[in-house]
Amino acid sequence: MANNQSSPESVQVLFQRHVNNGSIEDLVRLYELNGVVIQKNGLIKRGRKEIRKHLEGLLALKPKFSNKIFQTIIVDDVAMVFSNWRVTGTSPNGETIEVSGHSFDVLSRQPDGKWLIAIDNPYGNRPEIA
Repeated sequence: MANNQSSPESVQVLFQRHVNNGSIEDLVRLYELNGVVIQKNGLIKRGRKEIRKHLEGLLALKPKFSNKIFQTIIVDDVAMVFSNWRVTGTSPNGETIEVSGHSFDVLSRQPDGKWLIAIDNPYGNRPEIA
């Protein structure tokens, strides 16, 4: 299993590991400082502070997360990763939750060679237009 961020795929492996371990700090560090997450409703969460809040909501479910990459396209220092994911967790009222989706993520290679998530679009949806 990948233990670094030397490829876009290794970042996806780490994301899965950190969600399953409940490691919020490690998850947040997978994103660029000004990265974005597009929520299910299409609204954009920008920057690590907002991304942290978004991810805390996910981790509150005590999730079991799985992710299967089906295509990665790399052009120079930018990558687009297409994957299918599934989350099973527990809602605040104790009900089992199962959610799945098709993720389209953009990652960028940093000067130190590590890849970070620039755009996390876990539902593959279109952002809200202001």
